[in-house]
Amino acid sequence: MLAHVTVARYQDALPLHRQEKILQRIGVKASANFYTLINNTPDVVSPPGEKCALTPEYSERGLS
Repeated sequence: MLAHVTVARYQDALPLHRQEKILQRIGVKASANFYTLINNTPDVVSPPGEKCALTPEYSERGLS
């Protein structure tokens, strides 16, 4: 679900408040923490081949 919501937000430009309504219609209730995670996803994930915040090299340079 995290991947679906993230792609819908950043690739398909579907805002979180609209996604929340869509998910509620099908019976899925996501917490505020889930949406906080989605909002912070670009800080943690990077395109293939680039360093991301989860790699030791990134953290060691003090960029996390």
